[in-house]
Amino acid sequence: MNKTASKIAEKTGIPSEVISSQPKIEITGTKSLYIENHRGIKLITPESIIIKFSSGTMTAEGSEIAIAEMTREYMLVKGNFRSFKFDKILE
Repeated sequence: MNKTASKIAEKTGIPSEVISSQPKIEITGTKSLYIENHRGIKLITPESIIIKFSSGTMTAEGSEIAIAEMTREYMLVKGNFRSFKFDKILE
């Protein structure tokens, strides 16, 4: 996040992921994955999903993986997750 967005978030109390394009990721147990500020899906199979962000990708692996809901703002992915991996795009 750039310095301007960081200062605005700090002074207003607004979460930084709302102001910037940083993803907000919530993992609930091993069954649910909620993501805001995504840039779409690169790949999805019943065993894995690769989600795109402005700064890179996230891979979630497991079984029975499926998209429960998806909009431009957020996505809800359900499944039996066993691992998560983040890859940052080098600039």
